[in-house]
Amino acid sequence: MVRETIEQFTKLQTLDSRIATIESQLAKIPEMLKESLERFEKVELEKTTAQDEFQQVKTEFLAAEAAAAEQANLLASAQKKLTSVQNNKEYEAALREMDNLRKNIANTEEIVKLKKAAMEELEQLISTKTAESEKFGKAYETDKSEKESENKSLFDEVGTLRREREDFAATVKKSLLSKYERIRTARQNLAVVEVFEEVCTGCNMKVPPQLAVEVKKERELLQCPYCQRFLYSDKKHEAEAAAAETVKPAKKAS
Repeated sequence: MVRETIEQFTKLQTLDSRIATIESQLAKIPEMLKESLERFEKVELEKTTAQDEFQQVKTEFLAAEAAAAEQANLLASAQKKLTSVQNNKEYEAALREMDNLRKNIANTEEIVKLKKAAMEELEQLISTKTAESEKFGKAYETDKSEKESENKSLFDEVGTLRREREDFAATVKKSLLSKYERIRTARQNLAVVEVFEEVCTGCNMKVPPQLAVEVKKERELLQCPYCQRFLYSDKKHEAEAAAAETVKPAKKAS
């Protein structure tokens, strides 16, 4: 009876462990997709930011070009006026105006040069970010497709396991099942463990020697006094350990 109960608990525990593993995998899938999506969105944002900055710089570039052209026209007009001045005062004023216009033109042309260089850098950045966006976008879609497929497979498996678990649990005596469920919940799905060499393999605590003996006899369902898990003795495991002990080489006399 005790062996039968232990075997029932062991099968339940195997099912519960697999179900818990799948549920943990399913919980991680959205996080994996989140990382892939965030990588794609980050590059998309960088690309959009570069595109916006490019448009701003282009507007400033065109404005500077227009200003330089206007100042060049003003300089041409000032040079024409120079031939029609009436006195030295007008002549000096015309020269000052032309000098200021030349300085303004030089400054504006420098701005045009800088803006053009900035536009070229931004165009290169946009090209790079566009390529990265396409790469990470495809990677995200691939990850999404794979995870959806994996999701379905896991959902199908866990559904089958839950039905199998429910059917099998119905064959276990209710009072025993209640004890199993209580310990399983408290001990992270590990409710039944082997006692080996007088040690509970669930909490790794040494149990009283007499308890270890009684577990081997399988007369009653016994629990670890420390973690409350159900205990069983694996006769094959014990026999292998005993056999290994007998073949150990004798210690040499000093």
